[in-house]
Amino acid sequence: MTYAFVDIIGNRGFRGLYARFASTLVEFIPYDGLQFGTYDIFKPQTLRLNRLRSSNQGAKLTSESLSSFQLFICGLASGTCGKAVC
Repeated sequence: MTYAFVDIIGNRGFRGLYARFASTLVEFIPYDGLQFGTYDIFKPQTLRLNRLRSSNQGAKLTSESLSSFQLFICGLASGTCGKAVC
């Protein structure tokens, strides 16, 4: 790692460290925007589903919070949507 850093600085200067930075931003900005946007859609829908299920089953389920597994599924779905499009 140190060798690569010294080699880039020696051959291209400090600007060489950021040679492909623009292409990286072009790739990640739409993906991250789509991922966060779909996560913000999936999370309230999952909360709504919890409220619907808790009203059907009485007070057994908590309707105002999501379990870790439900948050994982929301993140998985939003990441999959982001990668499918970008």
